[in-house]
Amino acid sequence: MKRLWPLVVLAAGCAVGPDYKRPATLAPQSYRGGAEGGGAESLADKDWAQVFPDPVIADLIQTALAQNQDVLIAAARIEQAGAQL
Repeated sequence: MKRLWPLVVLAAGCAVGPDYKRPATLAPQSYRGGAEGGGAESLADKDWAQVFPDPVIADLIQTALAQNQDVLIAAARIEQAGAQL
């Protein structure tokens, strides 16, 4: 019985009383940038490399893409798979 006591206490702590009433949820009628928005361009629609206008960051992005070993390996595997077809 002593081993079950912590489990009983834990389960009792999760119970709600008989007089529980769910609180009202306050939510706006519409959200800024929602589906009926004014056609504003989303940040997700932009090329992610163009989000950063700094030329140093743009150069770093290009260098990272050119020297990314995972991308190079994936491209080599795609070429290898294409050659096997």
